[in-house]
Amino acid sequence: MRWFQGPRRTAASVVPAMPLPRAIFRELLLRHGVGPGDRVLDATGTGELVEYLEFLGFDAEASRDFSVSGTSHHLVVARPGPGRASGKMLAGWLASLRPGGSLVMIGCREPGALTAFPGACRLWSCGGTDLLSFRIASSPRSRIEWCDLAPDSTRLAFSPAV
Repeated sequence: MRWFQGPRRTAASVVPAMPLPRAIFRELLLRHGVGPGDRVLDATGTGELVEYLEFLGFDAEASRDFSVSGTSHHLVVARPGPGRASGKMLAGWLASLRPGGSLVMIGCREPGALTAFPGACRLWSCGGTDLLSFRIASSPRSRIEWCDLAPDSTRLAFSPAV
């Protein structure tokens, strides 16, 4: 290597690692009509999706402690551990969505507490992984309003992590 050429960059060093299988990622983005520039909240607890989403042109942020501040996210992607999705947690995620936004739960086997909330819920499987999406109505609600709809004792059942 000559001194003026600098280090060679390969595609692997430019493109961040994909944190989920390609089929799941495609489903998350295409089924919910999100595109570059849209706000996406990574509520997986690890922030594993942020780097890849930013690479794709999304305005992505992580919520590592499962708390959310602010609103107007087009999509919230969550993957809490077993027994970790309480009613208060769900209320926080739903309050962070803009009208018509979606919450997608990776590894969720049944709608559980989400049936108490107003919106459209759908379960599906992709590449052996259970996914649940919940699209809220067109009117925004505060976290307190969402909390009033489902008590904290409600929990969602999750399958093992992808």
